[in-house]
Amino acid sequence: MRIQNSLKNILFGLCGQIISIGMGFIVRTVFIYILGIEYLGVDGLFTSILIMFSLANLGFDTAIIYSL
Repeated sequence: MRIQNSLKNILFGLCGQIISIGMGFIVRTVFIYILGIEYLGVDGLFTSILIMFSLANLGFDTAIIYSL
């Protein structure tokens, strides 16, 4: 029973990853067609800024909550 559940979990995880990657390509293509390449650059800029803020956090909020 455990092996069957593990195999189901692996299968659903792989399917989720494939769907996520496929949707990323589709959304980016639609984004370019509707808004243009200039807005794609602005979107990339703000995405990079948000990623940098996420990396700057590095779990400090969890450490602060734990120390409280």
